[in-house]
Amino acid sequence: MGTSLFDVEAETQRLLREADAAVPNLMRQVEGDAAGLMPEIEAEAARFHADLRREMRSNDERGPEPRVPLGLHDHDRDNLPRREGHPSWMSPEDWERRVARYREQGRTEQEIAETSAYLEERGPRQPRTRAEGIARSEEIGIVTRDVFVPKDEEARYLARDEDGLPTVRLVDAGDRLAIWSPLEGGALINPKGPGLRQSLGLCTSYARGADHYATAYRNADLRQGRWIDLQREPENPHDRNAVAMCAPGSLAPIGYVSRGRAPAVARRMDKGEDMAGVTIWGPSRGRDDRSTLVLIGSRTDLAAMLG
Repeated sequence: MGTSLFDVEAETQRLLREADAAVPNLMRQVEGDAAGLMPEIEAEAARFHADLRREMRSNDERGPEPRVPLGLHDHDRDNLPRREGHPSWMSPEDWERRVARYREQGRTEQEIAETSAYLEERGPRQPRTRAEGIARSEEIGIVTRDVFVPKDEEARYLARDEDGLPTVRLVDAGDRLAIWSPLEGGALINPKGPGLRQSLGLCTSYARGADHYATAYRNADLRQGRWIDLQREPENPHDRNAVAMCAPGSLAPIGYVSRGRAPAVARRMDKGEDMAGVTIWGPSRGRDDRSTLVLIGSRTDLAAMLG
């Protein structure tokens, strides 16, 4: 039997849904990689800047008649803008790290000097203001760190009600859950910030080691808002504080609580506290995306936050 038009349309819709689901993860990856790519971007900008200066100088000398742009010939190099050492606004240690990166990229000493001159003229990059960050978040349609309350102000927005339950709520933010506090006029709390841990005993961890449990990971539905069971493994030969993350009703790990978070979680579980997790973000069943962030706390607190 041939493929029907209905089958083609259904498959097209499925692929479109998968593409839509992948966009937020790609945006997070782009945002996360930007800092690492910055030295290469700045070096390319410096190269372009030097070429443009040569072009402008040549135009002034030659006039408007047609010509062939000059390349990086030896007789041109003496007039190129350059700066010995590091930009004045950058520490020597930071510049040494950048130079090591430039050399790994195969850049010449001349190109590194041009980059130094460009950075000196450009000056330090100004960080975005919080208002600019919020506008950027609204523009791209995902929650970014700019919209969170500054970490030194988090405690103002974190409390427990008269029943001893957290006042914060987990709310749908499109590609993830966001932690919303109604206090002080309302605010979003960074799930990775110190406030949740210090004020409410909550923490977050990625599902570490998921590559070693690929089958269980792919078979689990890890989209935002899904429960995660935690299993203590005190006899684990690699870490006596090991805490496995499992899909509800399964004993097959999809990953583990990170080593930095595991001791505190393990102590509470060993005292008999019913600890669990809720996914902040993660992939749907069958996808290979290994980025799953889990909010960990007492099951009672998490249930209250989910409403």
